[in-house]
Amino acid sequence: RLLILLMVILSIFLILGWIVWGVLSITTVLIDDLCVAMKEYLADSSSSELKDLIPCLEVKVAVEVMNRAREMVASGIAAVNDEIKDYAGSNPYLRYLCTNYVKIEIKDLCNTTTPFYDQDYTRFVCKAYHDGDLKGLEADPDDGSVYAYPSAYCPYPTAYYSVAIGNFSKPAPTGLRNLRCPFSSKMPDNETINTFGVAQCYVVKQIPSDIFDSSAGSGALAQSIIDIVPDIESILQCKFVEDAFTIMSGPCGDMSDSLANLWAGFLLVALGYFCIWVSAIVVISRLRFYDVYCTDGPVSKM
Repeated sequence: RLLILLMVILSIFLILGWIVWGVLSITTVLIDDLCVAMKEYLADSSSSELKDLIPCLEVKVAVEVMNRAREMVASGIAAVNDEIKDYAGSNPYLRYLCTNYVKIEIKDLCNTTTPFYDQDYTRFVCKAYHDGDLKGLEADPDDGSVYAYPSAYCPYPTAYYSVAIGNFSKPAPTGLRNLRCPFSSKMPDNETINTFGVAQCYVVKQIPSDIFDSSAGSGALAQSIIDIVPDIESILQCKFVEDAFTIMSGPCGDMSDSLANLWAGFLLVALGYFCIWVSAIVVISRLRFYDVYCTDGPVSKM
């Protein structure tokens, strides 16, 4: 009975051992395939088997969205600079907002040598341009040209354009708060023009307070867009997937090797239990006939 109980315990351990080994086999194969798939995706995402499982935004749509966001910022900065020029253009100490994004024809950006060639934005746009994925991209209504908006390097376009848009309302030397005139351009009813106040602002070459505050709000909004542009573009370009795969590709190989070693170890354990289980069956079957052919007999004499 004790041996039968031992057989039951051995059978349970044998079954558990092979179940664990089977689970490890499946897991090891899955992890190894995942590691290979991630490496193939990083090498060439367009031909990777994961392309259908991780659908990215169409390249043309991604470029349109990126250009629209950058165009909004560039237009906002240009509008604020125009107001600065209108009211304080003759101020000898005047500085303008730096143009964060350069408006350049996409064919010039991708076919000529420019200072913007090494940007992620430029590489993405120009790859799509040369691959023919940007056909039908929305053109500028004024001249019919298709533009791109790579990042500028402040100060740009000249040394006078050195103030960051987010620092517009800050005091000098980082901001332009010294250009804020204490007078408003409108009377308290917000309809009648305050001719006296505007005249005083022109005399001291400053911007009326209401216009300055409105520009400061636009500048803060533009800066908030600039701050999130890299994250948005990373999502649009599926770079967050590439970044995640790049981070995981190193540990993934180590995990695959560790699982392979664990798989081999459990295979030995399962085989060991199987050998013990077979041996126990043989022993039990023999013990049932322990007295057969085991009696003493006469010893033959030579």
